[in-house]
Amino acid sequence: SPSQDGTVYLISMDKTNEYWNYMDMGAKDMARLLGVKYIWAAPKKRNVDEQIKVFNNAVNAGANVIMLAASDPVKLSAEVENAKAKGVK
Repeated sequence: SPSQDGTVYLISMDKTNEYWNYMDMGAKDMARLLGVKYIWAAPKKRNVDEQIKVFNNAVNAGANVIMLAASDPVKLSAEVENAKAKGVK
């Protein structure tokens, strides 16, 4: 589990689908209970290249944990492996 000063990101496929709003609400509640910082980040509309940028920005900002709903798991695999090598869960 993340440390007390950890940062948890939810990176969804977009911010327009109602489903992600519910995911954000649940993740926000759990982060508050765990005492960790939580950020929901996603492209406005579904776009894998934009999602890769959002993912890399989260890694570079010091994310401890990233919950990722990948628009294209194959295209994001190199970024995910790079993040894991940096210790991101």
